[in-house]
Amino acid sequence: MPRSAPGTALHVWMHHDRHQYPHEDCDCVTHWDAATSGSAFEQPGVPLVLRQIYGCRGAEAFFVALESARRLGLIDAVGLRRLGDRLGPEGRDLIAFSRADADSGLESVVRLRIRRYGWRVRTQVWRGRDGPGGPPHR
Repeated sequence: MPRSAPGTALHVWMHHDRHQYPHEDCDCVTHWDAATSGSAFEQPGVPLVLRQIYGCRGAEAFFVALESARRLGLIDAVGLRRLGDRLGPEGRDLIAFSRADADSGLESVVRLRIRRYGWRVRTQVWRGRDGPGGPPHR
């Protein structure tokens, strides 16, 4: 298998009591985790994936993925609480700061980056007649 471009390696969840077979020419990133699963082939849940993103890619990538998951309804209040229980103070702060109505990753990144300056940003603001139907329905 050819090497992937930088930052595009396949990430693979490995259950803590399983094993990995040697494989050549693969630059996959292995995530070992003690999360429960019913099968060796079961896909991890969204909270687990978000936790792995936080640990592997850092706070900014985690925040963008978190807001996207919230927007798509892939994580609920229980999942957010469980995720927060497994992250440190910075991760819990990001969960508290996250929103469920962010429409793009860029919006999430901008909000997160300017937060450190203490600036307040209003997003998803209706500015009058935006298009033929008026305000968006939320």
